[in-house]
Amino acid sequence: KEQLEGADRKSQLFKKFVGLIHTHCIEQRDVSFYAEKLCISPRYLSEVTRSVTKHSTKKIIDEFLILEIKVLLQTTNLSLKEIAERCRFPDQSLFGRYFKKHTGMSPKEFREKV
Repeated sequence: KEQLEGADRKSQLFKKFVGLIHTHCIEQRDVSFYAEKLCISPRYLSEVTRSVTKHSTKKIIDEFLILEIKVLLQTTNLSLKEIAERCRFPDQSLFGRYFKKHTGMSPKEFREKV
């Protein structure tokens, strides 16, 4: 029974974490930000995320951010520079590298393909 309660707590925390990512992933990519919001340590958040998804906390945050960026690329006429700024990248080049690392194509290629 105790193990079950632990698993239940982890799934509850994970649901809250996902809710926070939905709200904040555009401006917050830092694991410690989410851990602080949940009143737990970054290490415990990582443990929770791994036990629920088998992925790292950072990977989950990155996946949500990439989805948000894809939506912005597909549904807005914002320039790549504007999207980079909105997503709090220090510059457009870092934004482009981040997107390409996670998708295998540049933001421009993605936008043209769609």
